Amino acid sequence: MKSGLWPILAFASALFAPVHSAFALEGVAVLPPTSVGEALIVQAEADRPLPDGMAVRVFLEGVATTVPLAGVAQRQTAHILFQPQFPFRANTFYRVEIHPDCPTGGCREGWQPQARFAMESPAAQSAPRVLAIHPPSKVLPSNVLRIHVGYSQPMAQGDVYRHISILDEKGVPLRDPFLNLRRGLWNDTQTRLTILFDPGRLKRGVGPNLTVGTPLEPGRTYTLMVSGDMRAADGTPLGADHEFAFAVESPVYAQLDLEDWDVMPPLDRTDPLLVGTDVSLDQVGLEQNVRVLDAIGNEVAGRIETDLGTPGWRFMPDRDWAAGSYRVVIKADLEDVSGNSFRTPFDVAPNTVVATVPDQFVLSFSVE
Repeated sequence: MKSGLWPILAFASALFAPVHSAFALEGVAVLPPTSVGEALIVQAEADRPLPDGMAVRVFLEGVATTVPLAGVAQRQTAHILFQPQFPFRANTFYRVEIHPDCPTGGCREGWQPQARFAMESPAAQSAPRVLAIHPPSKVLPSNVLRIHVGYSQPMAQGDVYRHISILDEKGVPLRDPFLNLRRGLWNDTQTRLTILFDPGRLKRGVGPNLTVGTPLEPGRTYTLMVSGDMRAADGTPLGADHEFAFAVESPVYAQLDLEDWDVMPPLDRTDPLLVGTDVSLDQVGLEQNVRVLDAIGNEVAGRIETDLGTPGWRFMPDRDWAAGSYRVVIKADLEDVSGNSFRTPFDVAPNTVVATVPDQFVLSFSVE
């Protein structure tokens, strides 16, 4: 065969080959992943080198699109590893196309469909679960900006807002309360989804706020509903709805002020550090913007929790405290649940002069 092109007949055979098998195509095998997180492998048989310019791309089968999956193709002498940006999903068919001479991978023509595969769910695959909702408080300000939903395993992206809603007291879903990001706002492992309420409806005097008002009203109660139809990255559904009920109080518009914080040092070396605040702080922001250092500047490993029942947070070290002095270093970018930081309120009128603050603040305490 000339120029290394493989016949379309080979693709037709691959369509009906059992999933998870290797598709041997004129000296090249396509090895599908067998579990979530694995890469797709394209390799030459008998450890022969692949053509220098060979390129690989993968499409979601059955979807009318010319855009392949985003990912990274790592080339070795005898194989190419394709790691998608987001994990392959179980029970979903994908199409693999190969170009014999396209070093950049950006060629418009010359691609040949080579294989079709689906990754099956493990027989004993457990259903994903909702592990946590943040903020965990049962009372939230009406201008709450974010809600974080934590899951027990990587979740599928897609249109997440089909599966998440806010219900009023009668169980009626609110109309368009969220900023509808196409794929949702996920952490790197796809185990935490950040839901943003529409900022245009939260900021006073802005168009959406004037026409439809804020999503939440003080004095009312609502329920965050996560549908049991929401699926993990491997295609396994939650199976059961998850509900989080909360009441709504007056909005919070003031920027953060360290004078409103109260530090309660550990009474025992096994106790957590407790910090009381006047408002509830963003859990993810605390994890990203707060560090606890010992007397010589080493960071103390531990976790920050906000499920105190009252505004504030606690720091539980991974190991018992050692006697000595400590510092809590807080970046000025830390925000409360309404998006107000030490630097500026979230909802600030145009031309308002906001005082300059340091990039970080320090709280000190000691352990006996």
